[in-house]
Amino acid sequence: MTTPILTLGELAESQASKYITINTALRKIEAVTIRVLSQANSGPPVAPADGDAYIVDVQSGAWSAFAIDNIAYYSNTSWYQMVPKAGFRTWVVDENALYVYSSASWQLLVGL
Repeated sequence: MTTPILTLGELAESQASKYITINTALRKIEAVTIRVLSQANSGPPVAPADGDAYIVDVQSGAWSAFAIDNIAYYSNTSWYQMVPKAGFRTWVVDENALYVYSSASWQLLVGL
């Protein structure tokens, strides 16, 4: 079972390796609540750092199966994607701007 909005894995009674489920959930929360580095990146970076997150703009390389406008986040040497829901907000670092996800795309909320 997962939570309905962020699809965070829920713990099951007598589940082994609970720390994996919890750690994965914490990384997902961090990826969508803090910031993304860019939404104009032409695919995944060559040398991402753990915790980097981007809005997918091109399906290529490690992101070839990811949907455009999903959030790609790098954790423990792998890329993961999160499907945004209406109302998600994220700070886009390279634009110094706050975006909100409508039902179809990311919209500029405020730029500084």
